[in-house]
Amino acid sequence: MADQEGKVSRAQDKVDHAQKAVDQVNGQVKELTDADNEAKAASDAANKDLAAKKAAESEAEQEYQALPKVVANDALKQATLAFANAQKQYNNKEIDEATYKQAINTWADAMAAGMNLNTYYGLDSDRNVNVDLNNLTQEQQEELNAYLVQLLNSARTVLGTADLAGNVVGSVGANAAASEIAVGYRNDRWNSFVNHHDNAAVNSVAKKYGLAVPENSSGQLIENLHTLLMGKFADQDHINMYDAKKSVYKGVIGMLFDDYKNGNKMGHAVSLLGLNVLNYDKTNMNLTTYIGVSSDGTDVAEGYHLQQYHFIVVPNLTDQVTTTITTDDNGTYTSVTILPGRISDAST
Repeated sequence: MADQEGKVSRAQDKVDHAQKAVDQVNGQVKELTDADNEAKAASDAANKDLAAKKAAESEAEQEYQALPKVVANDALKQATLAFANAQKQYNNKEIDEATYKQAINTWADAMAAGMNLNTYYGLDSDRNVNVDLNNLTQEQQEELNAYLVQLLNSARTVLGTADLAGNVVGSVGANAAASEIAVGYRNDRWNSFVNHHDNAAVNSVAKKYGLAVPENSSGQLIENLHTLLMGKFADQDHINMYDAKKSVYKGVIGMLFDDYKNGNKMGHAVSLLGLNVLNYDKTNMNLTTYIGVSSDGTDVAEGYHLQQYHFIVVPNLTDQVTTTITTDDNGTYTSVTILPGRISDAST
């Protein structure tokens, strides 16, 4: 009997020992599992943090890329300054018209290289902002104005004209003028694709705001116009802010670097870069140019649709100055510069 009990006791001891071994192994497994789970959780947290940092980095990079800026090299800057000098000489009657026109051609040829240097980069967040080109909200108009202002100041800096004509600022008055001009185009169903500027609409608004107006109706002095031919399809004037800024960007880049087409003779580039102030012999880096912008979508009589972006550029020459300007078609008109108080309420 004792032997039997001894056998049972020894067997139980073996079982207990085996169980302890199993428990020990299970404990080790649990420790390893817990450690693995902790490591996995730490890894997941690290990966999540890394993804967040990469997303923030990507967003910051996109925001940097999307900053309104004009890219130009030193050759373009020197070509622009050479033309500015020729314009001064022409205004002072130091060179003849043929020499001046050759200077324009030389400048235009050089500036064409800038088209390949500039690419639009927008913000993905702007794709979610709806814009009605015929009914810009005040906030949207101010945002487009700020975008245009930064773009033009960048252009003046990189091409060297800020020292001659100063910088640009956004203007409440210029925005209001731009809005009224856009309404005028729409009411007239004006086909700017064929007929260029609606001079009657522009000059009517210019008079209201005390801005320069030609003595005859052959031109206007404050508007740079970017026109897109859209064809006919529904709801094409409800776009997003990404595309609205893209149109402003492409309009400015085209006017600076590809402005010799359709008889423009670099007139838009002269205006946007401020070189028109050279007509008044008041060049200095302390000058200010007031900027406004608006838009419209217009079904024109010819049966297609246009999107039109109106850039209003008003140099503040402080004094009222009268001057005679020769146009490309050999016509002349006398202009009076702005009465600054009507347009200058800076917004940006």
